[in-house]
Amino acid sequence: MILHDTIAREMRKLRDGVARSLDRVGVSPNLLTVVGLLVNIGAGTLLALGHFRWAALTIAFAATFDTLDGALARVSGKTSPFGAFLDSTVDRYSDTVLFAGLIVHYLQAAQISAVLLGVSALVGSLLVSYTRARAECLIPSCEVGFFQRCERLVALILAALVGHMLTGLWILATLTHWTVLVRVHHTRRTITGRPAPPANTVTGQLYHIVFWDFHRDSLQYDITALVLALCIVLLKV
Repeated sequence: MILHDTIAREMRKLRDGVARSLDRVGVSPNLLTVVGLLVNIGAGTLLALGHFRWAALTIAFAATFDTLDGALARVSGKTSPFGAFLDSTVDRYSDTVLFAGLIVHYLQAAQISAVLLGVSALVGSLLVSYTRARAECLIPSCEVGFFQRCERLVALILAALVGHMLTGLWILATLTHWTVLVRVHHTRRTITGRPAPPANTVTGQLYHIVFWDFHRDSLQYDITALVLALCIVLLKV
């Protein structure tokens, strides 16, 4: 965990340094948000054309804008409710164009099962975000569930790089909907005041694994991320 924290700290320092440089030349956070969407539209086009590896690199490039817009807003003192709203909205467009590119690609190839997987992954991705937004109108926080946007993008990039896109789509389609169910369960449990089983019991550990609520800096998160990455790399559907 010390190495994990050190890497995370150095990455934050690098990100904030780049953000300060952008602020000095007058770049706005909202501009970065919109540019990231335009880059993702290019990535979606590459996916539609079947250029998966180039698409993976383009998605990774677009992700830098998604990371920097928030950092720039923070270091420049330009954080605002509208900026957060715009960022969230643009993220949904970005998710849609990426999966739409895959759906178009598999439609052209007449691979109906892959098309259905793409549609399922798209719907699941949108619902992961929607359930959190809707739940947080009712409860203080709903950040539970493993497959948030960062994890989805990493899975998509990795699947495209190694050429195991169908494996990636199976994982995306399955775990996005599982994350939705986890958030529904968490919201219901919080509203009704039902406590989770104690974490120091076997039942409690199983509960926390199934109804995922581990933070990204936890060992459980690292192990799960590694297992999923290995599945994408080693398993070809």
